[in-house]
Amino acid sequence: MRTTLLIILAGVSVTLLSSCRPRESHKEPGSHEIHEWNQALDEAIIHDGFNPPVAARIYAYSNLAYYYLLSDSVERATLFPAHLSEMPKAASSPDFKVRAVRAGIGIYHIGRQLVYTDTNLDEEFARWKDLQKKNGWSDQEIEAEEETTKQFTDAFIPWMNGDGYPVTRSMPRYTLLQEEGQWRPTPQDYMDALEPHWNIIRPFLLDSGMQFRPEGPYDYSLDPNSDFMLQFDSLLKKTRNLTEEETAIARHWDDNSVVPIHEGHATTIEKKLTPGGHWMNICRGFAKREKLELREAARIYCQMALAMHDAFITSWEAKYYFHSIRPVTVILDNLDPNWKPFLVTPAFPEYPSGHSTVSAASATILAARFGDEIAFTDSSEVPFGYPPRKFTSLSGAVQEVSDSRFYGGIHFIKALDDGMQLGRNVANYHLNQWPSEKSKNESN
Repeated sequence: MRTTLLIILAGVSVTLLSSCRPRESHKEPGSHEIHEWNQALDEAIIHDGFNPPVAARIYAYSNLAYYYLLSDSVERATLFPAHLSEMPKAASSPDFKVRAVRAGIGIYHIGRQLVYTDTNLDEEFARWKDLQKKNGWSDQEIEAEEETTKQFTDAFIPWMNGDGYPVTRSMPRYTLLQEEGQWRPTPQDYMDALEPHWNIIRPFLLDSGMQFRPEGPYDYSLDPNSDFMLQFDSLLKKTRNLTEEETAIARHWDDNSVVPIHEGHATTIEKKLTPGGHWMNICRGFAKREKLELREAARIYCQMALAMHDAFITSWEAKYYFHSIRPVTVILDNLDPNWKPFLVTPAFPEYPSGHSTVSAASATILAARFGDEIAFTDSSEVPFGYPPRKFTSLSGAVQEVSDSRFYGGIHFIKALDDGMQLGRNVANYHLNQWPSEKSKNESN
């Protein structure tokens, strides 16, 4: 018994010494580490075909864990929103290099819990450990920090899963409403409604998913002079006469994570970035161009991912509150049985536009850090065969997102405009919850 106790105490002593020993010989970690972790998340999300709201949840919890573990005790006390006070706590080392290693271990273990296929994250973890060894860390030191970090992730995972997501996996399928003007499955595949219970997911910083619920779509009416039917005049005119530039815009912002492609009797699946993944790539481009240090890059990733996640909750809450019918349903039934939208209509209600909501939220977070009137090139779609697009402002990019959904024939303008405002409301509320860097400096 005494021998066993001595062995345990010796192990604890080694761990403590490993965590407390100065790291002067270790190289300072660079921001490329968080960029590469998020690229690994991109690849895992695309491979597994996660839908947009679920993908946003993956980015949010993974980046929250990373930024929290990277922050020191003062930053945690002064820079984190009060809404996150119930999040599990972890000991913070005074050594930034130690915290960076723990952050890398943390994002790996949390990300691995959130995806189905571990290959991309496992490969990134192996590359990351090789990098740490080149930076001066031994296998024993990394293992000691992994044991320390595991105490946090073991507590973080049940808190994360307490957000309601596991419950939604076994909830009933969407029940079609019988009233006229309510959403119905749409061609080409007439798929079931996507994530009809997303409104029960716990937001990060919002009080509830209905906090900024928009006013709603126009009342359904087939009267040619009704506000509802007048929407079709411009939509049909535009979708029947798309220019080459307009089709390029629609393709660039399609961001449909899984698109069935039918050729005769054969069906193939095209997998791409989600709207959230697209904006995480834009965030990465800004962080690299502005040469943000690791802590700054981790902060903007975390802020944007949490805002995107909450924007999806608000958008989906409104979608399944209003149950708004899609343009294609009304057009094929009443106006033109041969009409076909340029983009595949997603399998959920029309109002408000989810992409417009999430894009406006993301751009608002980025604009608060980098400014709105900033030119940039978006190369997110290059890996999928589409050329980069250039923008003179973030707000201009958001407007193009909304235009793309109109050109694609999948949204009415009201859903786009109201979606953009909803996203801005969510992001501005988020920004007000994050204490400024000034708060930290004043506490020192």
